[in-house]
Amino acid sequence: MSTEIKSPTFPESVADGTIANWVKKEGEPVKQDEVIAEIETDKVVLEVVAPFDGVISKVLKPAGEIVLSAELIAEFKKESQSEILDVADSQNAPAPSTEAQQKIKPSKETKTKENGPAVKKLLKENQLDHESIEGSGKDGRITKADVVNHLDSKNNTHQTLEKQKLLLKFQESLMVDKKRECRCLDCGQQLPRGCSALSKKLQC
Repeated sequence: MSTEIKSPTFPESVADGTIANWVKKEGEPVKQDEVIAEIETDKVVLEVVAPFDGVISKVLKPAGEIVLSAELIAEFKKESQSEILDVADSQNAPAPSTEAQQKIKPSKETKTKENGPAVKKLLKENQLDHESIEGSGKDGRITKADVVNHLDSKNNTHQTLEKQKLLLKFQESLMVDKKRECRCLDCGQQLPRGCSALSKKLQC
């Protein structure tokens, strides 16, 4: 539950005052009787203090605004000492260093922007997608060697598949010739041309 923070009661000769400064900001832990704001009048500067341990949950009158006597200027939330310490620790926690941020792996979009002209040209000429290539350069950038290695790997894979297809086709052809020759030998017919070599092997 929030408590209202009001400006001090001004003397009768003082009509209004101005928020000169918020010493404490919203969400900042404050101890009881600590100064949280300063109000300047024509004659004196008045201090606004925290009624108890807690935090300023909302500032209603920012610095520079005119306020009247006993006017609502902020809302204050009471918190225990342990809660205040937790808030202070979280606010004082060090931000990630620049070096740590630089070690974060760059996104694919960033990697594309940083690729050099030669790499971009190779990618375009070979119709390659940069996302399919793992960069080994600085900050994950794709180098010319990465593209060349990717192409070599792709070509080797393609050649292996072609060899496997040719080998399978050759084996199927041998099986067909063997069946035809066996049928010719069984019925005593003359062997077709191209089967003589296989026939000699079978007779041996």
